[in-house]
Amino acid sequence: KSLRTLVLVLLCHFVRCQKDPLKDFCRKFSHRTAVMNNKIYIDGGYVNWAPLSAESENVTNEWLVYGDFEIDNSGFPQQFVLPSKLPPNVAGGSLWADEINNIFYAFGGYFTSETPKPFETWAFDGNQRTWSNIITQGESMAYAAHGMSAVSPDTGISYYLGGYQDALTTAEWSGPRRYISRMTTFNMVTREYSTLSGPDLSGRGEGSMHFIPASNAGMLIYYGGVEQYPGSNETKGDIWIFDLDLQRWYMQKATGDVPEPRARFCSGVTWADDKSSYNIYLLGGIDPDFQTVGFGDVYVLTLPSFIWIKWWPRPEHNVDATFPHHSLTCDVINGTQMIVMGGHFTNITSECDVPVVYGQHGLDLGVINDKKVPWVLFRYDNPPYRVPELVVNVIGGTARGNANATRPKNNMTYDEYLFEKSYSVPQRYPTVPWQPSTTSIVGTNDTNSGSLPETSTLVGAVIGSIVGSVILGVAGYY
Repeated sequence: KSLRTLVLVLLCHFVRCQKDPLKDFCRKFSHRTAVMNNKIYIDGGYVNWAPLSAESENVTNEWLVYGDFEIDNSGFPQQFVLPSKLPPNVAGGSLWADEINNIFYAFGGYFTSETPKPFETWAFDGNQRTWSNIITQGESMAYAAHGMSAVSPDTGISYYLGGYQDALTTAEWSGPRRYISRMTTFNMVTREYSTLSGPDLSGRGEGSMHFIPASNAGMLIYYGGVEQYPGSNETKGDIWIFDLDLQRWYMQKATGDVPEPRARFCSGVTWADDKSSYNIYLLGGIDPDFQTVGFGDVYVLTLPSFIWIKWWPRPEHNVDATFPHHSLTCDVINGTQMIVMGGHFTNITSECDVPVVYGQHGLDLGVINDKKVPWVLFRYDNPPYRVPELVVNVIGGTARGNANATRPKNNMTYDEYLFEKSYSVPQRYPTVPWQPSTTSIVGTNDTNSGSLPETSTLVGAVIGSIVGSVILGVAGYY
């Protein structure tokens, strides 16, 4: 009897009591995503299994999952589980997508199930379906969590601003959590790290940053989250601009329906055909003190007028509840729609997040669907982005562009010609694959119902191990 009990304990340990990351899905949060070549990859963070209760455990997500835009599952991309994973399990990290080479790089995060390890750079090759621990050049790096991340696709350079370090990111850490002020850059062509100065000497994190194809070489737009001063954490409503050509930071105050201060929200950006407006869609978040105040609303920050617009819910939407949640992801697909995935729901302890589609929700950024509603199912062939009427009413122009409001109403702090400069970056082509230091062949046998071994096979392996050796220890659509 004791042998049978031991076998069952070990079996439950090795196969997680047969929990399946898709079949048993209830919620996911603090994960990271990347979009490459008609797939969305989901890695890290935590999952909750169904059924859910206030006592449910936050389980480390040990699987790499992807959704295929060309395979429908109840109105959203069908997800599949890749069979193996080598990188450390982390939460609050980022994935940098190099679509030209069909590779994404994993950066940052805090360790969820083991003691922090020395820094490594892991890359996943979508063509070869392999994880590789790659050799990099340049400056030495360390793990940091919940920084602001963005990628300049034409130059192949990725950016990570701020983030924090503590005992979950760094072994033998002592003292309180410390936010970082600098910005890390990673050249995905040369695989070289370097650092740049942040907006100032204050540490910062938990906000959002986006690349936009404006000015000569592009810009980074950063806002929200936590800014750490000596002895305190504060948040401001400032919008920061980093000109990639001039390597210079600017700060601009926004006007309009300025949202409440928040952290760990998600957002995505798209723009008009003529780039006369760049529109950032913000969703969710939690108050910067990380108490119980959560958000489930949607705002649009339109540039270069720097005006906030409350997008959802509005009186005409007749919405009673917004389901506040944070630590979610937003991914803009083809500039026209946004997949919102997962999140920690602060006020709901017993309901799963639409498990049939694995916590995916869809925003039609241009509201060009027949019903003229913001929340819709995913469409692989969704029409091109059009500036929604609600935004046009504020900045002028038409659905295709020609915005009249092309600068802040007052107190413009950046170069007045910054947004008027023509974006001109040479076309980039695929590069020769790197030489990895470690490689794991993932294989081709993906599954949409998990990738766990058969019970009978594993039982035999466990029993054989015991006999042959001494064992010394044993939410709904919007």
